[in-house]
Amino acid sequence: MLKLVGPLGKYLKMKFQTALKIDLSDAVADQLRRAILDGEISPGESLPSERELSLSFGVNRATVREALTELEHQGLIARRQGARCRVLDFRASGSVELLRDLMDGGGAMAADARRSFFEVLGMLYGGAAERAAERATDENRKALLATIAALEEAETARDAEACVRLQREFVQRVVDASGEIALQLMSNAVLRGAEAREEETREGVARAGRLLAVAPHAMSTVHRQIATAIARGDGATARETITRMLRFAGAAASAEAGA
Repeated sequence: MLKLVGPLGKYLKMKFQTALKIDLSDAVADQLRRAILDGEISPGESLPSERELSLSFGVNRATVREALTELEHQGLIARRQGARCRVLDFRASGSVELLRDLMDGGGAMAADARRSFFEVLGMLYGGAAERAAERATDENRKALLATIAALEEAETARDAEACVRLQREFVQRVVDASGEIALQLMSNAVLRGAEAREEETREGVARAGRLLAVAPHAMSTVHRQIATAIARGDGATARETITRMLRFAGAAASAEAGA
């Protein structure tokens, strides 16, 4: 059953009305989005009217309208003048932005979303590594080795947070070495999304910490294998190694979601 927010009148009396309005519409959108993704509201069902949602959430209709616009933008609902919003099948119409919400959920769907996310990352960065093996310059190769050296120092210091940051830096350097602008732009979006998702960063740091405890130099070892394959022009090995690394990370993230 969808749980709706109670009266929020006291917040509407505070000073910064514009900022609060945005926050309230996000809160409404978050709850409706979660209900749709969790299957509490099924594809084909109609949402309550704007007036009914306004009363249920304790906000004005303009706030509800903003929330519905966000859901429409993400491909979760269809809107038609004079009719109630109809819920869509997000698997067929949803935007990539929904991945963050899916991964932040719980149960089998969150576990599968995390596994799928890292699987696709393997395709993206595996392809970048293969192309980097063909195109990397001396400057690219030196940059990869510099990042690995910094990663080794972080491992020695047992600095899990720095390890996560340097691993992200390494894959970005691999993408840069590929010379493919489309890959660079896609990677920028992926890494920005990862950094914005605080939960993912915390989980990544926790995973790195556990790995440091049992295999202190495992991360730099794998990254050096990738850099070595790129340096000798062995695209197949570079692709296979980075794909396997990300698949391993995906399995760990998936297990955490399903726990």
